Amino acid sequence: MKVSVAMITYNHERFIAQAIESVLMQETLFDYELVIGEDRSTDRTREIVVDFQKRFPERIRLLLRDKNVGAHENFAQTLAASTGEYIALLEGDDYWTSPHKLQKQVEFLDSHPECSLCFHPVTWFYESAEDIARAWPKHGSKWPPFCREFSSAEDILRDIFIQTASVMLRNGILEEYPAWIRELIGADWPLFVLYADKGKIGCVDEVMSAHRKHAGGICYGLDEETMYAGAIRMYRHLDAHLDFRYKDVIRPILADYYFKLGVFYDQQGDARSARACVSKSLANDLSNEHKRRLRSIKMLARLMFPSAYQLSKRLLRA
Repeated sequence: MKVSVAMITYNHERFIAQAIESVLMQETLFDYELVIGEDRSTDRTREIVVDFQKRFPERIRLLLRDKNVGAHENFAQTLAASTGEYIALLEGDDYWTSPHKLQKQVEFLDSHPECSLCFHPVTWFYESAEDIARAWPKHGSKWPPFCREFSSAEDILRDIFIQTASVMLRNGILEEYPAWIRELIGADWPLFVLYADKGKIGCVDEVMSAHRKHAGGICYGLDEETMYAGAIRMYRHLDAHLDFRYKDVIRPILADYYFKLGVFYDQQGDARSARACVSKSLANDLSNEHKRRLRSIKMLARLMFPSAYQLSKRLLRA
C-alpha cells in the first residue's frame, strides 16, 4: 500500500461525511486506504462511518473502539494500524479541498528522500460568528501565509506552522510512539517535531485542505493557565526526549512560557506560584545567556521583596 490515510473521529456527526468524501475524491496513480479510528462516539458518527465502509469496503478500513479510549490512544492505535509507505493525516472535523493532494505529496516525498514529512498550507475557518470576528488566524485565510520548501526541527520548535490535515509522514521513521505524548494536550505537533529530528520538513506550497475551528475541538477555549502549563510540559518532554540537543532553542521558549504563567498567577493573586514560575523563567534564560532575563529579575524582586521594591521605585521617581 502506497498511502494510508489515518483519520481519528469522535462526535463529528456534522463533519465526518465531508471528511471521508474528501478522501474518496482523491485522484491517484497508486493505491491508498482510509483507516478510521472511531472512538465510541455518542452521536451518529459511528453509524455514518459504518455506512461509508459498507459502500466502499475496498477503500475504507474501520477501527471501532469498544469503549472510548481518548484522542491520544485513538491516534496512536490508528497510526500503528496504518501500513502504507506514507501516512496522510486527517481528523474527522477537517477536510481536503484538492483531489490531487495525495498525488502531489507522494511525488514530493518520492523525489525528496531526505524529508521525513511534508505539509502544505490550509484554509483556516471558524464555525461561530464570534470567533470569525476576533480570532487569529483570520477566517478564510491561508495558513501559513508563506512556507519555505524545506524547514528543520529548529524551525518547527520555534513556530507551529504545520496543520494536521496537511501532513504526510514517511512511515517507519519512529521506532515507537512515545508514552509521554499521551500526557500532553495534543499529540500532532510534538510528533511532527520528532519526525523533523529525523529528516527535513518539506512544503508543497498549495492550499489543499481546510482546518475547521469549532467548540468541539480539543484545544478550543482553553484558559491561559492550561495553555501555558501544557506548553511547558510539552517542551520539557521534547527537550529530554531529544537528549537536550536543541536546548539553545528550547530553553528561551521555556523561559517565555514560565514568565507568562508567572504573570497569570500574579494577576490571580497567587504570589507563591508566580515566584516559582518566574524563578524557573530566570533559570532557563540564565542557562542560555538570554538578554530577556531582566524582566524576570524585576518581577521576581517585586514578588519576593514587595516593600523594598516599592521603596526603590519611589526613590527612582524622586
